[in-house]
Amino acid sequence: MEDIFCSKCNSKLNVHKNKITNTYLCANCSNEINNIKNNIKCEICGTYRKVYKYRDGKYYCTRHKQQITKHGYILERGRADKNKFVEYDDYIEIILNDRYGNENGRAIIDKDDKWVLDKYTFFKFSTGYAVTKIDGKRYFLHNILINIDEVGKVDHKDRNRLNCRRSNLRYCDKQLNSYNQSKRSDNTSGVTGVYWHSYYNKWKSTIQVNKKRIDLGMYDNIEKAKIARLDAEKKYFGEFSPQYKKQF
Repeated sequence: MEDIFCSKCNSKLNVHKNKITNTYLCANCSNEINNIKNNIKCEICGTYRKVYKYRDGKYYCTRHKQQITKHGYILERGRADKNKFVEYDDYIEIILNDRYGNENGRAIIDKDDKWVLDKYTFFKFSTGYAVTKIDGKRYFLHNILINIDEVGKVDHKDRNRLNCRRSNLRYCDKQLNSYNQSKRSDNTSGVTGVYWHSYYNKWKSTIQVNKKRIDLGMYDNIEKAKIARLDAEKKYFGEFSPQYKKQF
């Protein structure tokens, strides 16, 4: 059977023929049309979309209904509200909010990309990236900006996951993206891949390439172990080496 798409939003999820418009609509668009006809709208924000009667007899949209259910009251701001932002000469800071409406981060975009704020609302995900939800699916801000759907195919050069200025983004495969990582919090040498080998009482240097670990030797001097690692990064990682540029 051929897929049927919503005539209003082009979704193919839960699409049925609407009796009012005599066209095929998804459940959300059909709900909106029915509510407009009956003048049923959210008592908080005034929207007609996804509005249902709550147990107190009042009508709320899904977002405000969830706030009452979870918190017992309407939040002043939630992460689903349109983002506030701060404009500078050539870039914009997008203010991100948690589920309670508190600021928990700021994403950076070029001024020419201000259009995303008109179309989407962003929040900070647990991984540290700015994301939005479209039809229940998460999309990363950086993927939207350079029009790439695949996760892990965009690298942040400075490793700041909220810096989404185009000059800081580059296309890559997942393997190259994995190279440009910050060092672990428990690192004691100051350089990823260099650690103290207690059995031999030496500094050991290693690197992982294409999921294979390469031993770079053991050294009495930590500086020599670092140089071995950084030289290997230059050889295998190239411009995706996060440490070589910083050290030299």
